[in-house]
Amino acid sequence: KWFESGVAPTTPLPHVLEGLRRLRLGGLQKLVLQLMATKVNDASIQEETERLFSSLDVRQDGVVRKAEIDEVMTRHGNATEQYRSHLDKIFATLDLDETGVVKYVEFQAAMLTQQQALMKNLLMPVFNHLDVNNNGTISAREVVTVFGEMGTDLNVDAVQSMIDEHDID
Repeated sequence: KWFESGVAPTTPLPHVLEGLRRLRLGGLQKLVLQLMATKVNDASIQEETERLFSSLDVRQDGVVRKAEIDEVMTRHGNATEQYRSHLDKIFATLDLDETGVVKYVEFQAAMLTQQQALMKNLLMPVFNHLDVNNNGTISAREVVTVFGEMGTDLNVDAVQSMIDEHDID
């Protein structure tokens, strides 16, 4: 679980944010995490993620801003100088599409990084989803197609560069 026992589930814990601060994601990893987030079907994980997101969404407008994270941490007495010095990094990790706000699917994707076993279980279904041609490989064009269907416009050359960073053969 993402919460320590005995702590209210609507209180974001500093260790969750610390884990996100240490997380380093490249472009392709961000895309894959977003797709993985759409495939989570464990109700308890979804409920916990929704509660945590809702607790951070102070305005209750469906997105989280950096100021809202800071407000919640301050309200719960967790806004230490160390935390504040890392707030930009934490927010950048959550804001996968770099729009200045964190949407639920981005938050869900970032929270997945805390669930290694679940990520392993989702990896093959995500690969198969991206392998539109069913040929055992994923091309930049397939990634652009899948994410286009999800409402995310990507540049095929940029995606190819991301793939080239990680493709070992």
